[in-house]
Amino acid sequence: MTNSPGIEHHAYLPLAWQDTNALPPQQIADWMRDNVIALQAIDAVESHTSQAHDRESERAASGDHNTLRLEAKVDLLLQWIGKLLLAQQPLPPATEFILGPEVVAWKCPIVLKAGSQGVLSLYLAPKVPTPLMLPVEVISCIDGQARAKLLHLTADAQDWLDRTLFRYHRRALQARSQNPH
Repeated sequence: MTNSPGIEHHAYLPLAWQDTNALPPQQIADWMRDNVIALQAIDAVESHTSQAHDRESERAASGDHNTLRLEAKVDLLLQWIGKLLLAQQPLPPATEFILGPEVVAWKCPIVLKAGSQGVLSLYLAPKVPTPLMLPVEVISCIDGQARAKLLHLTADAQDWLDRTLFRYHRRALQARSQNPH
């Protein structure tokens, strides 16, 4: 599965396609606002998780067990909230995809016509069970591989998407350098 060169996120996560005709501007504005909030939440949760590991090591050495217990409780609370949300609305099946700043590609079991428009619901982070709602226009759909151009991203949504993709790209490079096999 290939997309375009540059910074992109390759993953296997819940994703759903929905055909659409004309989307009301208010719906698009609501989705973009919610996308920014979701991307900010993903950043906060993932930053907390990676920093918590570093802080845990430091605090364990210094004996700051009260803070460790409080952070563990917050992590547990976030996990429970996520499970409650998932119980109300199950996730779509996981699909292999590549998300870039302007284009998304995914394994698609149905044939989509080039030029058709739809919305991808993409659950980017398991700890934040809120989908990114991405209006797209299909560029191609060949041999079960769909490619689509992202549409209607606001400047804030694009900025947070770019930040998120860069963070994932940096982590992938770091993981590769730690495991050169």
